[in-house]
Amino acid sequence: MKAYFFLTALLFAISFSGNAQGTGINHYQRKVKSASLQCPGELFSSKDYLIVVPDSIYSFGKVIVKKINFSAFTANSFQLRFENNVIQNVEFTVKGKASLEKFSELMKVRFGTGFTMSDCVYSITLENGQRVKCVITQRGRKRIISMKYE
Repeated sequence: MKAYFFLTALLFAISFSGNAQGTGINHYQRKVKSASLQCPGELFSSKDYLIVVPDSIYSFGKVIVKKINFSAFTANSFQLRFENNVIQNVEFTVKGKASLEKFSELMKVRFGTGFTMSDCVYSITLENGQRVKCVITQRGRKRIISMKYE
């Protein structure tokens, strides 16, 4: 009987220690149509993805999309990482100069004066004073855009 109570208490302790770390999600989806690009520093919202369980349960996670269509351009290999429901990192690939120019125009419209560009590194200042670093690397016709919350 003592062993039963000890084993039960041990199982409860293990289950509660796992919940203290938070609950994460790894989500993969083939194709998504989204109205806007979620940028680092914003709160994570699962409205564009086929996530059945509400996003308020997850405190960290990673969302991977093979092809995502935004209103201005199309991106491939989209990856989004978030912690404490705040987006930390967004990375995706665009093809051709036209898509890159549409992405640049979208960032200028969205962030206005907080958006500055030098070579292939963008610096974005958010409303709360935080900064987002955007690095663009080129591989042939493809350009990999990586946005990180600082």
